[in-house]
Amino acid sequence: MTMKDTHRALKLLPLALALTLAGCSVGPDYHRPATEVPLQYKEAKGWTRATPLDQLSKGEWWAVYRDPVLSDLLRQVQISNQNVAQYEALYRQALALARQSRAGLYPSVTGTASSTRSGNSSATSTSHSATASASWELDLWGKLRRTLEENRASAQASEAELANITLSAQSTLAQDYFQLRVLDQQLALYQQSITAYERYVRIIGNKYQAGSEGRDTLAQAQTTLESARASALGVQWQRAQLEHAIAVLMGKPPSAFSLPAAPLIATLPPIPQALPSQLLQRRPAPILPMPNAAWWPPTPR
Repeated sequence: MTMKDTHRALKLLPLALALTLAGCSVGPDYHRPATEVPLQYKEAKGWTRATPLDQLSKGEWWAVYRDPVLSDLLRQVQISNQNVAQYEALYRQALALARQSRAGLYPSVTGTASSTRSGNSSATSTSHSATASASWELDLWGKLRRTLEENRASAQASEAELANITLSAQSTLAQDYFQLRVLDQQLALYQQSITAYERYVRIIGNKYQAGSEGRDTLAQAQTTLESARASALGVQWQRAQLEHAIAVLMGKPPSAFSLPAAPLIATLPPIPQALPSQLLQRRPAPILPMPNAAWWPPTPR
């Protein structure tokens, strides 16, 4: 072998070594432990093995209620809610880590360029220089590949958490909205009762002035009127609490949000007598509270 052939072989040696190492095994992959699970219970027939589908998109499930106000509020949960934004930021962070891990598998190239101009009154000269360097960390023991797999799994988990926390916040807001509309109807009924009681107190007061009714009858009518007014104030306080809760779920300060009273126009969808088992399989997995994060109630069963 000539000196030229030897030099050429030495140049190809790093490439051959890299290709060889790329095909090497980096250790056994993780496999879920095998557990014998019966396909059905022996005490009852008709049971089948569950196949969770909680990763499926729930879509705009609130469209079945046909309430434009509710639909507008629920769309803002995904945009404005601060807890949802926190999970979204964690999801973006997990994606960035996955991209960074993927980039570590390839060579990195850096370069610099400079230009110098010098001279005097009679002549000038310009010189240019450029340098480039390349580095590559060989994944000898599979560390980079395992890190990439870990970060990809973390990104998928963060995506599922983001979808579940969004669904939880939206379902909570929908419950608060329906309860608020029920309180609006109660307030309307209380206002009608208060108007009737005020008219009754005036009538009893006129009769008392005329001497045809006693003071006890007038006192009883006034007590009934004040009791109705106190009950209406209690309902107004409950409505204010629900309105504040809706504002927080939307990520807005309660002082800057108000929901005018209106009748409940939502159309309740028909509920079949028997629900398919696939409905349980699409339920999101429970979410553990994050450190320094507000607690969310679980998704209603």
